[in-house]
Amino acid sequence: MNEFIALDVETANENYWSICQVGLVFFRDNQIVDTWGTLVNPETYFSGFNIGVHGITENKTRNSPKLIEMYDLVLHKIGDGIVAHHMPFDRLAFSRCAERTNKPMPKCRWVDTARVARNTWQEVSQRGYSLANLSSLMAINLEHHHDAVEDARAAGLILVKAAQKSGIPFDDWISGYFEYCGCSDGTQRVVLNNRVALGLNEKEFRKLANSEPDPRGPLFGEVVVFTGQLSISRMEAAQVAYKMGCNIDTGVTRNTTLLVVGDQDQRLLAGYEKSSKHRKAEELRSKGQDIRIIGEVDFMAMIHY
Repeated sequence: MNEFIALDVETANENYWSICQVGLVFFRDNQIVDTWGTLVNPETYFSGFNIGVHGITENKTRNSPKLIEMYDLVLHKIGDGIVAHHMPFDRLAFSRCAERTNKPMPKCRWVDTARVARNTWQEVSQRGYSLANLSSLMAINLEHHHDAVEDARAAGLILVKAAQKSGIPFDDWISGYFEYCGCSDGTQRVVLNNRVALGLNEKEFRKLANSEPDPRGPLFGEVVVFTGQLSISRMEAAQVAYKMGCNIDTGVTRNTTLLVVGDQDQRLLAGYEKSSKHRKAEELRSKGQDIRIIGEVDFMAMIHY
């Protein structure tokens, strides 16, 4: 019997622990058997940028379960089963939420449906594997994109369709995913103390930016740009992202999918609160481009989870 739970979250701001909505969709033998979702009061600010994506405001969540209450509920519901999520960011959000609430990580087994899709359909092996695009390609109704329950349902149906097309049992998807991550417990880690990036100069950075990353990487297809002061050098951060499968770029363009934001020196921002890269990313996002803006802390957590 194939059983798994699809999960999706929305966040209040650029901090990935700031979950303001969570959705779970339960699958058994390729059919949806139950759904569950709730708004969440993260007890933090809501950015206009995030509100523009999902429409959830502080007022809407004021009387909703708080982070720690939501986390306990979800932990109980998913147990040690298989949890499907689309791209690493939902899993990252739960990892950061666990840290924030001093709770243990779930004992479940995670599977990234974006990676499954890339390995199943040749036409999305390089790009085009966003949840919205895959839903369109597979005739999955995604009328309310960025509603957590709706997005979880779409992610779960992508996994069902991939299993049907490939004939690969669910357990094999999971074991293959873990094998690539390189750890028996299913986690993946990039050990920064042994990073190759030490000593990279600007010329080497540009050479890296023009190189093709490992297509097996969990972030393959992402085009990442860094802005602000990072706790490690930008060269080192780029090398780590490259090892995860990212293409590296020096400026925000219509190809950018991920902007990593470090601390900003206000003296260098010409009176703005955000860097020009940050502002351009938000402008492109407002016009419909699929760009995630993520802080350095969350970026580092993502490559270590």
